[in-house]
Amino acid sequence: MEALLARMKDAVQAQAWLDHDGQWLLTGHEEGSGVEGPLSLHMTHDGPFRRTFDSPLGTTEAFDGDRGWQTDVTGMPSPLELSNLAQAKLDVWVSTGLWLANPSLLEVVSTSDSPHQNEVTVELRVPGSPLVASLIVDRETALPLRLEIPGVVQSVREFVDFQDMGGVRLPSQVLRTVSGLVDSRRHFQQLTTNATVAKNPQPAVPDDCHFEAPSGDVPLHFAPTGHLLVRPSINGIQTDAFIFDTGAGQSGVAANPPAQLGLEPVGKGIISSIFGVVETPVLRGAPLQLGPLVLHDPTLATIDMDPLTEVFGEPVGGIIGFDVLRRSIVELDLAQGTMRLHDPQRYELPDAKWLPLRFQDNHPIVPATFEGHTGLFRIDVGASGGPHGNVAFHAPTVKQLKLAEGRETQQAQLGNQTVAIGAIESFEMGGVSFGPQDVVFALDDEGIFADPSTMGNIGVGILGRFTMVFDYSRERIALMPKT
Repeated sequence: MEALLARMKDAVQAQAWLDHDGQWLLTGHEEGSGVEGPLSLHMTHDGPFRRTFDSPLGTTEAFDGDRGWQTDVTGMPSPLELSNLAQAKLDVWVSTGLWLANPSLLEVVSTSDSPHQNEVTVELRVPGSPLVASLIVDRETALPLRLEIPGVVQSVREFVDFQDMGGVRLPSQVLRTVSGLVDSRRHFQQLTTNATVAKNPQPAVPDDCHFEAPSGDVPLHFAPTGHLLVRPSINGIQTDAFIFDTGAGQSGVAANPPAQLGLEPVGKGIISSIFGVVETPVLRGAPLQLGPLVLHDPTLATIDMDPLTEVFGEPVGGIIGFDVLRRSIVELDLAQGTMRLHDPQRYELPDAKWLPLRFQDNHPIVPATFEGHTGLFRIDVGASGGPHGNVAFHAPTVKQLKLAEGRETQQAQLGNQTVAIGAIESFEMGGVSFGPQDVVFALDDEGIFADPSTMGNIGVGILGRFTMVFDYSRERIALMPKT
């Protein structure tokens, strides 16, 4: 192993990262989300970085040495943590070869021969993260060929055409694919040493919405499956029913929306669900209103809603997700079927306690306990009906704890995911203990239930026993048990 790592370090001239004690600036351009724009990567040899894709659908990922943050295509900042932060660190440190100059950044789990005779696999992990990525290395040149990162979607970075830049050998192009779909092409052109770079503060929340009142009710009803349905307006026109889903990382509209909604394509994106991973157009051009909240010009993915329209027995116009939740405080009582949206600047929590809220793929995450095991779980009000609506345990947890063994289960399909249906003896969340619960155990290594950083998803069957108050902007939640 040591001989291989030494050859890799020499191949990319990684020692140059340590020869200049300062900050570095790597610049180029990126093609991603159907648009192009300048790309910049600020970094120091001890690990902190900020990568910015400056375009109409641009994003930022940053790590200051302690915490991570990101901005989405609307410019909204949010925490970058758990597997998302681990993926960003792997991406930056492996793409640049910095980890070879500073071995403390990544742990080498193992090395092994690849199926191809001219390749070697190096398994890497960010310290403290359960995520293990595979770096495929050319046996002859010792240069990295691609980085394979498992998870909810299989993400691969291919490194192409190494060039000398600032004394370091860097790939002039990094191709990123998600479940086989091309997500972005990054072209690096120049590395500036001892660059003068500004501090790395998290940007302010964009001024892209307003409240017509401090708070307001949002009428909702339930689909036959238990999904929450609301009716926003777009461009002043009331739409068909939208699913309200804390598990949706981005809001979206049904494919081919009516022309009177005034939405126009501005790019494209990749979305994942229980039905798979697809590339889809991204639209802008009209305000969206839900209750008292008005988003001035939201970015909306287009989603095939036909399968759900058939199941629900009514037209489904789209999904309300992270962007609405991030800009408001949402009070939700599933048992009573009520929802209120509040202006975060004018809201005071009644007699209750705030709990910390974490995020993974823009999904809210809380701690919970089952059968003596404690870990992080996603809150998913879009998960309803049957055992899936109670708890869906993620495949890495199922395998690690052997949850599908030694208990009576029945194999089934949930969308494109293979699961085992069974029962657990107990579950506890928010200080409330529940007895035996019918649940599902995910079995597939890839898909929406393959996240190694969270143990599972908590659905409506459990969440309906609380009044929940979501405050995404301050990373907190209140769980008020119902009597």
